[in-house]
Amino acid sequence: MRRIYLLLFFCFSFFKVNGSNIHYGLTFYSHTVNQDVRTSLNLTPDDPFSFQDGFSLELDIKFNPGVQTYGYICRVTSGTNSFDIISNINASKLNFVLIDDAGEVTEFPTDANPKNWQPFEPKDSAYTSLMHTVDVSLELPASVTAGTYKLGLWIPDGSDRLRYNPRYAIHCANGDTDWWISRDGKYGVNVLTIAEVE
Repeated sequence: MRRIYLLLFFCFSFFKVNGSNIHYGLTFYSHTVNQDVRTSLNLTPDDPFSFQDGFSLELDIKFNPGVQTYGYICRVTSGTNSFDIISNINASKLNFVLIDDAGEVTEFPTDANPKNWQPFEPKDSAYTSLMHTVDVSLELPASVTAGTYKLGLWIPDGSDRLRYNPRYAIHCANGDTDWWISRDGKYGVNVLTIAEVE
């Protein structure tokens, strides 16, 4: 009788342990290990893909609970070109900034939350691009004098520890948007346009 109870206990314990891992599926070697031993997948071992009409890449990802704040998903490489796919799960709210000729930055926080922005409606099979609008009125402090400024979009990491680390700021993929990093290494800004302050 004791053996049966022990066997049942062992079976329930075994299934419980295995079941606890199911909620996040497979995990891969990534940023916690040396780059040479990270999990990789080569989809074109013999001949490269040809995307004459463009392509769409969709991923269904659920983050391991232990690394919820880590936004890097994967890197896609093609020859010498590469781009990173990230998640902005820990992005802060959007900020506009003015950058003067000396590189001094003035921040203008907004209530816009980029976590809610989607490229298209989830069930839209035509993938119609959505436009997201930020309506903000900037009140210039006395320190912003008349002159020419860069107007930028700054989306820092949501944690206080990484907020002023440009490596963790969101870098927009728009081809006509310049990426600017401040000399003190605190800001990574998407420069939108030149603004004149009178």
